[in-house]
Amino acid sequence: MMFFHENKKLILGAAVGLGIWLCVVFMGINSNWAVQAQKLKETETARQNWDGYFIAKTGPKQMPKKDAENEIELSNAKLKQNLGVLQHLEFGTPDTLRTFQEAAAGSGDKKSYFIQQRTLVEQKATTQWHLKVPPDLDMVSRADDPVSLNLMRLALVDKFLLSCQEANIQRVTKIKYDTPTVIEPPEIKADPNSKDKDAKEAKYDPKTDASKKGGKPAPAPEAQDKLIQFPIRVTVIGPERAVAQLLFEVQKQTDHIHGYFCINSVRVEINDAATGTVRGTLALSGLLSEKQANDMQIKLKTTTGGSGTGGSGGDDDTRPSRNVDPDKY
Repeated sequence: MMFFHENKKLILGAAVGLGIWLCVVFMGINSNWAVQAQKLKETETARQNWDGYFIAKTGPKQMPKKDAENEIELSNAKLKQNLGVLQHLEFGTPDTLRTFQEAAAGSGDKKSYFIQQRTLVEQKATTQWHLKVPPDLDMVSRADDPVSLNLMRLALVDKFLLSCQEANIQRVTKIKYDTPTVIEPPEIKADPNSKDKDAKEAKYDPKTDASKKGGKPAPAPEAQDKLIQFPIRVTVIGPERAVAQLLFEVQKQTDHIHGYFCINSVRVEINDAATGTVRGTLALSGLLSEKQANDMQIKLKTTTGGSGTGGSGGDDDTRPSRNVDPDKY
């Protein structure tokens, strides 16, 4: 007791200091525990998100990996089937259009070969089919374009004049050749209004994931070939019944004789009420896949777009003319 009384102040000071130290240590450890607990929670959440990229889950927007791979295979098979149907809408093939390719000229001058073929088409129309056509088929304005492109245009005119003969059209007054247009395949984009944040942020590489697990890589979607549109605009004069028949003839199924045309627009107006003739302006185009155009070595002067015809400058042939047409009389 005497020691306590003699050192009372010292002992009380030590006790107070120890208490302060314990408070400081406890408060520091407690705050650190809270931080560590939060980090542990965040780590667990990140792990669950990561596992979600690789663990198959069922739900309205997700399916097991095996089922997803089967869906991709079915989609590729359907795409191939649809491309087969699309080929029936193409204007022709390198075999059916062999005459209208630069390769047919052999070692001779290609421009001379084009002029020769243009003359043959014009003579065939006037002598065999008794069809009045513009001089040189209105191709002089396109003389500076690539020969391969003009040969393709000549193929379009040749098939169109055949349709005119079968529809009993006897006069073609004007032919205009527009710039070819590249039709890009459609792009599949994510829905910007989707509320599924994980679906937007998830990045799944089927090849990488399959290599990690020793599985078979998922088949990648097949690339879609671009389409090349070769547009022309033709003005014809004939009986109304014949012009209506012409719309049918130009859309016949593709074969070795007829080429399938896509009709972009049609304008019909009265030409001469006394004779019952009408003037029809048809904006047409023939389609080729980019691969076939490359196989035919067609050099393109193109514009890019999804529909319509490429602009070539000048007046729009589908606008009504305010001037009197001398061909009417």
